[in-house]
Amino acid sequence: MQPGIYVITNTVTHKVYVGQAVNIRRRWNDHKAHLRRGVHANKYLQSAWNKYGEALFLFEVVENCPVADLVAREQEWVSFFPQSLRYNIGSIGAPMRGRKHTPEAIQKMKAPKSKEVAVKISKALTGKKHTPEHARKTGLAKRKAVRVRGTNIVFDSIKDAAAFAGVHVNNLRENLYGRSRTCKGYVFEFV
Repeated sequence: MQPGIYVITNTVTHKVYVGQAVNIRRRWNDHKAHLRRGVHANKYLQSAWNKYGEALFLFEVVENCPVADLVAREQEWVSFFPQSLRYNIGSIGAPMRGRKHTPEAIQKMKAPKSKEVAVKISKALTGKKHTPEHARKTGLAKRKAVRVRGTNIVFDSIKDAAAFAGVHVNNLRENLYGRSRTCKGYVFEFV
């Protein structure tokens, strides 16, 4: 699919989220996956999705344009809609597209945090409890046995199940964690 500008419209409130992408189809799939899992970065769009449901949102490509023009065209489309009718909250564009971090910046990001920062993080997390959902997911991740749903075919590991399906381990994990519906026609689950 060509690069361009897309709009996600809430057909009840008529509020929109304007975005741009080099691959619009992939970007729309990313939006849907995050919204369905309740983890979309835009809390306003996520809240509306949760309230009104997927069926009441419309995805439209409003303009195809060269990659070099994406940021400018997105800005123009965002400006077209009044603030009261937009879900967009952040700055416009993809500031790192086509750029690379310097080796110094990479080293700084990789560097361990200072003891002072580590203490602050530790204090902030002290006494925090994981949600039951998080605890469930963590428990599932530690389990290794996998089976094909609806059958008695059981594998000792994710790696064995991936070999059976003829896919890479990461593809099978996508299915196990609900990020894809099937994996080579199979649905896998932890035992």
